[in-house]
Amino acid sequence: MLMSLHQMIIFAAQNVLKQASSGLGYLLLRCIRHYIDFDMYAALEVHTEDTISAGRQALSEFSMLMDVSSMLYCM
Repeated sequence: MLMSLHQMIIFAAQNVLKQASSGLGYLLLRCIRHYIDFDMYAALEVHTEDTISAGRQALSEFSMLMDVSSMLYCM
């Protein structure tokens, strides 16, 4: 399975955007990662109870990180 370019950039950016040196950049990476996870589960044509549960978990984590990032952005 070939990874798309935007998924590979996440792995490369992890070496640059560290939590200690770039808190907002690191938060952005986490948001993107959880969005990609959710998008992967949503794109499945056939779902099982396990994939539905994992998709809901990915959406929950993405939503929580988006709430955190919006609070930090407004400050």
